[in-house]
Amino acid sequence: MAWQDRLKKASFRGFEFLTDDHDTRYGHRLVVHEYPKRDDPEIEDFGNKSNDYSISAYFIGPDYDLEANGFNAKLNIPGAAWLQHPWLGQVWVRAHEWSRTETNEQGGFCTIKITFVPGGRAPSVPAVDKVDVAIDKTNALSQAIVDDFDLQPMNNNTLTAYVAEAQQHIEHIRKAISVASLPLQWVNAGLGLITEVKTEIATLLQTPQQYADALLSAVDSVVTGADFIGNITSSTRANAVTRIINSALSPADIEKSTAPEALNANFKLNAQADAALRTNLLVAGAAQLAIADYTDAQSRDLVLVKVIKAIDTQLPSMSDDVFNQAIDARAALIDVLLDQDLTPTTSRSVVNPLPAVVLAYQMGIDEASFNAQNNVAHPLFVQGTVYG
Repeated sequence: MAWQDRLKKASFRGFEFLTDDHDTRYGHRLVVHEYPKRDDPEIEDFGNKSNDYSISAYFIGPDYDLEANGFNAKLNIPGAAWLQHPWLGQVWVRAHEWSRTETNEQGGFCTIKITFVPGGRAPSVPAVDKVDVAIDKTNALSQAIVDDFDLQPMNNNTLTAYVAEAQQHIEHIRKAISVASLPLQWVNAGLGLITEVKTEIATLLQTPQQYADALLSAVDSVVTGADFIGNITSSTRANAVTRIINSALSPADIEKSTAPEALNANFKLNAQADAALRTNLLVAGAAQLAIADYTDAQSRDLVLVKVIKAIDTQLPSMSDDVFNQAIDARAALIDVLLDQDLTPTTSRSVVNPLPAVVLAYQMGIDEASFNAQNNVAHPLFVQGTVYG
């Protein structure tokens, strides 16, 4: 490795340059007051001094002069900008003064020594919306699962046996989603798409990506819920997530199809790929369904534990690309759900049973949230310690 390669990279206003040293000056603004016939002066501290950042930029090669001129133009731009400092990271600075050194003896090489000073108040950085991040990560996971799907060649007899078995699995998914306790208008579109996949599976399998995309569309339609996504309680959402994950990780036993021995190996490989596609898409869909505002910590925690455990179960069998996307989705889901403050703010001991609607009104929350937060079984007769 040449010495040029060991130089650190830095950048200012997007212009990269080489550097091998820096100097940063810190200090306090101190005023020393000395008085006649007093040995000890009084020190007045006016706070920290502004930091000075000194960096030596190097430009090497046959076009070093053109590069140095371009960098000089960046330094001449008024105002503050981000300096990517090779040791201190990003620093908001202004270019204060600089000098350029080059000689005939060192042809093809020059040094620009720059002193930066703090740039003042840095521009505000918009806060990252954790919900958007979590949705993007779960979508990316679903897409990675689809992109990873492929099938080995099959002749007509083997394909017929494969289609018969895959149809049974898809029917199991349809039944599992139909009893997931979701609003009927929510799941109707998804169930219709799943039925279409089952009907057209022989055609879709001729192009594996087309089959995977169709299955993804069906699962997405169910878990996103379009305009109905806000119309269910936290406990209903928790139950739906639980049932979808259970159907993904514990598929029902089906009658196994038999394939010709000549292509039996490919049949098994394709069956494994199809099973991974279905399971992983349902887990990813459950993760996206889990992204919501919860009214009680119990439902939120149940959903989070279920989804994280399901992802962890699938991680060992995932390809590298899907694995990386699953890890990102897992972290984003934990981040967005644990960010919700669901600690009860008030509590009350109810000695004589009262209707939930009355208690909810008195504690300043809506009845549905009150029932979910307190696991109310009989809304007309609520007793004991309740939380608002």
